[in-house]
Amino acid sequence: MFDTVQTRFNLAYRLLVDLTQRITPMNIAIEPLLALVIGILILLVPRFLNYFVAVYLIVVGILGLTHHTLT
Repeated sequence: MFDTVQTRFNLAYRLLVDLTQRITPMNIAIEPLLALVIGILILLVPRFLNYFVAVYLIVVGILGLTHHTLT
C-alpha cells in the first residue's frame, strides 16, 4: 500500500510541476488598471472624487516608499 501511495504522490507531483512549467506567467500592471477603475468611478459618482483620489494617492505613495509596484 505504501508503494501505491508513494507512486500516486510522485505522479501527482510530476504532473503539477509539468503544469506549472507550461503556464506562462502573467504580469499585469495594477496601477494603470487601478487608475482606470478610479477614473470610471469618478465619472459615475463625481461627489466621491476627493475620496477616490485620496485612496489612490495613499496606495501609490505607500507602494512607492516601500519600493513595490502593483504587479
